[in-house]
Amino acid sequence: MTEATKATEASSGKHICNICGNIYPRKSTLDAHMRRHRNERPYECEICHTSFHVNYQLMRHIRHHTGARPYSCQYCQRSFTDRTAQVKHERIHRNERPYACKTCGKTFTYASVLKVHYKTHTGEKPHGCQLCDKRFARTHNLLAHLQTQLHHNDPRTAGYIQALKAGATAR
Repeated sequence: MTEATKATEASSGKHICNICGNIYPRKSTLDAHMRRHRNERPYECEICHTSFHVNYQLMRHIRHHTGARPYSCQYCQRSFTDRTAQVKHERIHRNERPYACKTCGKTFTYASVLKVHYKTHTGEKPHGCQLCDKRFARTHNLLAHLQTQLHHNDPRTAGYIQALKAGATAR
């Protein structure tokens, strides 16, 4: 990109990443994006030393330590550590389903649920049982499988279930 192009884009309010081409309206947003490319994490939690690319992520993280949940659902008063979680939760009360499957048209409240739904069309089954050769599209189906008569008495089952549940909560 030439200096003239950079100057034109900066004056028009466009800030373009020279690595991936993403466009940002503010230089500060581009700067935060560039920290991801450089894997810079200058914002560190003083409690557990986890570090973050941007300050708001650190602030949200600290609320997990303090237990602060300043965002409340206007319908049921459930509280959340961040505004995004509150907004997503409130979609349930308003029956909003903004994510539609391009294959069958079924709609979903959350993008993550749509992503899992697509596996029904592709046949993808990424969750394989380590105790036999069965595979599943969803983690909860694998967990249900492990609790069947087939694996119920296997001494490895309890530890395996615990590890799967720990992995699911870490996401």
